[in-house]
Amino acid sequence: MMAMAAIAGCRADPADPVAAGMGHAQMVASFGERYIWDCTMQSNRGAAPWKFVLRRVGEAGRQDVVLREAGQPAARRMEQVVRDEAARIYRMRDGGQILVASDGEARGKGQGGSLGAEYTTGSCRKGGQPA
Repeated sequence: MMAMAAIAGCRADPADPVAAGMGHAQMVASFGERYIWDCTMQSNRGAAPWKFVLRRVGEAGRQDVVLREAGQPAARRMEQVVRDEAARIYRMRDGGQILVASDGEARGKGQGGSLGAEYTTGSCRKGGQPA
């Protein structure tokens, strides 16, 4: 499993309780309040909503922000997190980005083919981790 996480470009988080076959609501419940945002984004092409959790993983001195989806074996590390007044912009490796305002309003944008380009509007519910 560690090799799979390394191949995916992610660090394994031993505290990550996500199990195969777990649905989104179960995944969020398994985290308790140990996440930044629980998000649902709407597709501009009519696809099913994209549900994911943004959370901090790692040790206190070196934490990464990762995007975790139910049914996916590994988390995806955010390329960069940028502060934009009261919002945060989470940049993904596929060229997309998700802007989450402090009130939970979410907007996606990005290059064609990126998740941010397809999932452009949504909302997020705040967890217990700092943004």
